[in-house]
Amino acid sequence: MNENYQEYLKSDTWQRKRKAVLKRDNYLCTQCKKKAQDVHHKTYDNVGREPLSDLVSLCRECHEKKHIRNSKSEFDLDREHKENEWQREYEHEIRTGDIERPPWENF
Repeated sequence: MNENYQEYLKSDTWQRKRKAVLKRDNYLCTQCKKKAQDVHHKTYDNVGREPLSDLVSLCRECHEKKHIRNSKSEFDLDREHKENEWQREYEHEIRTGDIERPPWENF
């Protein structure tokens, strides 16, 4: 990214827009509904004068996927998302005692 864009992201104008978008989206990722940390530009055509409708709240994982989408296929992205989802479910079941951790994972 260019230097001007990085400077813009530090500006009061951007910080106000960022906060407004996170609040509008209830601090939830519009893709997966996890807690959103990032605000993503749907288009970079209006940077600096972008309307809030050009911005969307995303969690870090979904934001990174938006930026790597061009280098990976939809199949790869879907597979990664499902693997992450399965891992979260597995870890939740272990924490709640629904299942026991296999002996080979007890290191």
